[in-house]
Amino acid sequence: MALRLDPRDVQNVTRRTERRQGQTGGIPMKHRPIITFWQRFILVFASVLLLPAMSEAIPAFSRQFNAKCSTCHTPVPPRLNNVGILFKRMGYRMPDTDDEGTFILKDKPSRSVFEDFSIVADFRNESSRDEESRFKLDELMTIGGGAINKHLAYQGEVSFVDGQVMVETLEGHLIAGRPESNVTARFGILVPGLWTKDSTQRLTVSRPLLNRTPVSAGGFEGFTLSDAQRGVEVGLNFNHLGDAGAIRSTFLSVGVYDGLLQNPAGLAFDARNFQNVVVQAMHLWGDSHSVAALWYHGNAEYGAPAFRNTTDRFTVMGNYRLTSGTDMLAGVGVGRDTPTEPQIDRVSSRGWFAEVNQSIGPSTAAFVRYERFEPDTTIADIRVDGPTLGVTHQLLDNLLLSAEYRGLRTGSVLRGRDVVVRIVLAY
Repeated sequence: MALRLDPRDVQNVTRRTERRQGQTGGIPMKHRPIITFWQRFILVFASVLLLPAMSEAIPAFSRQFNAKCSTCHTPVPPRLNNVGILFKRMGYRMPDTDDEGTFILKDKPSRSVFEDFSIVADFRNESSRDEESRFKLDELMTIGGGAINKHLAYQGEVSFVDGQVMVETLEGHLIAGRPESNVTARFGILVPGLWTKDSTQRLTVSRPLLNRTPVSAGGFEGFTLSDAQRGVEVGLNFNHLGDAGAIRSTFLSVGVYDGLLQNPAGLAFDARNFQNVVVQAMHLWGDSHSVAALWYHGNAEYGAPAFRNTTDRFTVMGNYRLTSGTDMLAGVGVGRDTPTEPQIDRVSSRGWFAEVNQSIGPSTAAFVRYERFEPDTTIADIRVDGPTLGVTHQLLDNLLLSAEYRGLRTGSVLRGRDVVVRIVLAY
């Protein structure tokens, strides 16, 4: 008789950390705090306030182009509008027009490497029914990049979390062709599901369950599309600037990745070379509308002798922003995991989410999301669903405040009421 997942093994699947990508590239280092949390907070906050001349050009990409945050972010950071997505996809070159109205990609005026990086401090107070509430420095990051010349750019992110230094991403970027049509290539430690607005561009602290919930198969705990992997992505880009100045852009890409394996220390890079394939398509139009599709096919290993799991994921996501400042997002996805062990059945998963963001003035946005994810469609007791709601406020150009509530259920049982209060300082 074929084996199925025990619901007790995956009842808390959504409580796994979202920082799985750090485990793939982390460099563990022991650390003993020598200052208290409040001393850290005051030190970082004072550094921000003592540099008012730079406050309108935070973070690094704003400094490079002397641009306001609203150039690339709508309604507030970190949500990217279509200018921001295209800027990132074109190797950190700013979409613009010349004196004749022709679409161009502008290189950064500054050539100083010190203006390429930002320091971001993420303070959080997380409380739930099962855990004690406390305010702490959750993560300290150095993140940035930029164009080196006409064809080459780079990007990197290094974080300091729980006494460990993690290389989250480290990538090179090539571009060849005209601004209207070109070929791009990313290589290094990459996030396959980078481009959609519910991923790195989300307003909420948490990602949707569709993107952040691993699917277990046998002893393998699974991975998510937000986990960084070593690989290469090659894309075709077709960009057009309309009469009203709105951007239309279509992006098609194929990526090959090493994939991941699981060991007692967590996820690590697979020893095999490029056995995972990711195909993506994305279309942008207007100031902030988008639709995207992604297909992932790959393998992952667990234990010794190796237990192999073949993974397929297909997701469709998009958003549409109304003139009233209402941004509607939605996504749906299905998955299939096929283990090599004959006594373990194939696992089918599926999920969806719907989210509404509402601008409240120029610096505040409220959001509400309802979502459902089924790690195994044959087991109702492990289905996870529920609402997420909250508000994000950009107090200063380099100071972001947010509060979020999540009330998720596993099956018919309320898993917990999670509340996250977040302060993000950036320079």
